[in-house]
Amino acid sequence: MNGVIGIIKFVIGQVFVVALDGSQRLLVAGDRVYSGEEVVTGANGAVSITLPDGKTLDLGRESRWSDVSSASSQKNADVATDVAAIQDAIAQGADPTQVLEATAAGNDDTGEAGDGGGGHFNSTVVLDLTADVVTAPIGYDTAGISFTDRASSVLDGADSSTLLTAATDTTDTTPPSVTIVINSDGTISFVFTKPPVGFDLSDITVTNGSVTNLVQDPNDPTSWTATLTPAANFEGEVRVSIPDGSYTDAAGIPGTGGSEAVTVDTLPPVASISIDDVTSDNVINAAESGQTIAVTGKVDNDVKAGDTVTVTVGSETYQTTVNADGKTWSVTVPGSVLAVNSDVSATVTTRDTAGNATTANTNHTYGVDTDAPVASITVDDVTSDNVINAAESGQTIAVTGKVDNDVRAGDSITVKVGTETYQTTVNADGKTWSVSVPGSVLAANSDVSATVTTRDTAGNVTTANTSHAYGVDTVAPTASITIDNVTSDNVINAAESGQTIAVTGKVDNDVKAGDVVTVKVGTETYQTTVNADGKTWSVNVPGSVLAANSDVSASVTTRDTAGNVTTANTSHAYGVDTVAPTASITIDDVTADNVINAAESGQTIAVTGKVDNDVKAGDAVTVKVGSETYQTTVNADGKTWSVSVPGSVLAANSDVSASVTTRDTAGNVTTANTSHAYGVDTVAPTASISIDNVTADNVINAAESGQTIAVTGKVDNDVKAG
Repeated sequence: MNGVIGIIKFVIGQVFVVALDGSQRLLVAGDRVYSGEEVVTGANGAVSITLPDGKTLDLGRESRWSDVSSASSQKNADVATDVAAIQDAIAQGADPTQVLEATAAGNDDTGEAGDGGGGHFNSTVVLDLTADVVTAPIGYDTAGISFTDRASSVLDGADSSTLLTAATDTTDTTPPSVTIVINSDGTISFVFTKPPVGFDLSDITVTNGSVTNLVQDPNDPTSWTATLTPAANFEGEVRVSIPDGSYTDAAGIPGTGGSEAVTVDTLPPVASISIDDVTSDNVINAAESGQTIAVTGKVDNDVKAGDTVTVTVGSETYQTTVNADGKTWSVTVPGSVLAVNSDVSATVTTRDTAGNATTANTNHTYGVDTDAPVASITVDDVTSDNVINAAESGQTIAVTGKVDNDVRAGDSITVKVGTETYQTTVNADGKTWSVSVPGSVLAANSDVSATVTTRDTAGNVTTANTSHAYGVDTVAPTASITIDNVTSDNVINAAESGQTIAVTGKVDNDVKAGDVVTVKVGTETYQTTVNADGKTWSVNVPGSVLAANSDVSASVTTRDTAGNVTTANTSHAYGVDTVAPTASITIDDVTADNVINAAESGQTIAVTGKVDNDVKAGDAVTVKVGSETYQTTVNADGKTWSVSVPGSVLAANSDVSASVTTRDTAGNVTTANTSHAYGVDTVAPTASISIDNVTADNVINAAESGQTIAVTGKVDNDVKAG
C-alpha cells in the first residue's frame, strides 16, 4: 500500500475517504489516510488530520483533500465556523466530538469568487494547517496572512478575496495518558487524554481476574469500557493495568500506562443447619397433633443472627430468622401439619459483607402416633447357639429380646423361667430388652416366657406374650495338637531367618475346621485357625523370630455345638544355624603372558582359577567374558576350576569375571566374586632392514679379504633392540 499521508485525529459527523479505484470507507479517529486517497467531508462532516510532520490539518463541511489536490469548501462562513470550533476544542484540551454536533455548521449555497478569481466558483479553499502556511493552488494569495494571530481574517461570504487562515502552532508532543476507574458494577472505564491508537484487550493486564468486552465509546474516541471478572472463590486485590508504551496517539507518540486496584470478595461463606427432634421423643402423638409445636434447630460456620431460615413441612412453608445468639433458630408449626407428614426440611441463607450468599439445607424425620398402641415381643436365643453349656450353667445369662409396634422405652417386661420370675423394662432404644437370669436356672429348664405391657397417651393398655425353647449340653469335647518340623531339615539357616516361615501342624479328636490355634515363639504370639480339612493348621512366622529361639509351642481350642470348650497344648524344638560359609575365588592369567595374540584368538582357551575357604568340589562357578557366560564346577580337588572359552571371545574383550556359590549343610549360601584383566594384541608387527656398503668403497680388496669385515645395516618400523 502507498505511504501514510495523515492520521485521523477527530471526526465530526460522517467523513469518507475515496480510494483511486473509487471505493470509499467511513473514517473514525485513528484511521490512516494513504497517498492517492482523497478525504471528503460532505454536507455534515468535519475532520482534523495529523500530518506526518506532526502538524494538524482541519477540514470543514463540503471539503476535499489529498496529497495531490487542494483542500476545498463551498461556503467560507460555514467552514470558518467548523474549523474554528475544532481549533477551539483542541486548544482547550476538549474532545471536539463532544462539543460540536454533526449538523452544527450546515451549508446553504455556494459563495462567489472574490478579487483573486472572478466569477462563480465551487471550490473556495478554507484551510487551517496549524503551525504552517498552506498555499491554496486555485488563485488565492495566502502568503501574507499572519500566523501569530488565531483567526485574524474571516470570510464573510460576500467577498472571498481574503482566506480564513488560523496558524497558531499547536503541535502536540505531549504523550497520551490513561486513567483507569474500576466501577462498583464490575465495569472498567479507560479514559485517555487522546484517542489511543493500537489499543486492544492484549494491552490490559489483570491480576486475580480477567477482562472482556472491551468497547470504545462511539461518541468519544478517548473513552473505552470493559467488563472485569474477578477470579472465582477469591478474596483479595484485583489489579487492572495498562503498561507504558502499549498504545500511541495519532501522531505515533507512545502513551503512558496506568493502574487501578480494587479489593474483591468472591469467596462464598460457609453455612450449616440442623433440625432438633420435633418433640422430646421425636414422635407426634394425639395430644401434640392438636398443639402448636416449636420446631427448633441449630446453625453453624458463617451463619449469623438475623439470617433467614425457611422451614417446610409437607406443602407448608414457614419463615423465621436465626436467633440473636447466632447459633439457634425456632419456628412454630401446627401439630396437625406435623401429624400428616413424617419429616421436616430447613434451609438457611447467609450473605457475607461482600454480598456472597450460601444456602445450606437439611431435613429431619420424626414419628407420628395418634392411634391406640399395638404391642409385640420376642425372646432371643438364650446364648449364641441357644444351648446352655457347662460354662454358661455357672454364669449369669443375659436373656434378651425385642419389642415392636407401639412398645416404647420404659415399658414393663416380665420374664419367667420354670418357677422363677424376673422383671425388667424396655431399653432406651424402645426396641430391645434384657434381664439377668442365673445359668443354673436355665440349665434346669428348657424354655423361657416373656410379656410386655405398653400404654399410650390416652391410657390404652396392651399386653403381648411369647415363649422361647432352648437346649442344655454341659459335656466338654476332647482335643489334641502336634507341630511339624519348622523346615525340611528342622534347622533355620541364614536365608530362612530373613524369610517368612510357614509353621504347620495337625489336630485330632473333636477339633474341627475353624477352631482357633495359638502359636508362640519366644515372646511372640500368632493366631490362626484349623484348615478346612479339620486336620491341619498353618501360621506364618518371621524367620528372624524363629532364628532368635529354639522351640515353638501351640495350643488349639475347640468348642462343641453347645459351646463347651477344651484346649490342647504341645511344643516342638528345632535347630538354628545362620552362620554363612566363607568363599573366595581367583582367576589365573588367561595365557602364559596374559595377552591374547592373533594365534590364540583362533583357539579355545582354558580359563582357570582357584577357590578357597569353605568352597568345595562341585560348587558352581560362573565365568563371564563380555556378554558371554560359561558354567563349570569346582574340580574334585576342591581347590581349582577350569572352563573353555573361545579365544575370539577373549580377544573381543579385556577382562574376565568369575563367581562361586557354596552352601553349607544348613542351607546357608555364600557367593564370592572376582575379575581379572588381560591384554589383547592380534596385530602382527611390521619390519624393514637394509645393508650398508661392506667397505668404504663397497669393494673387498686383498688386504680386506684377510680381515674380519663388520657387515652393518639398519632396521626400522617395529624392529627393536635384541
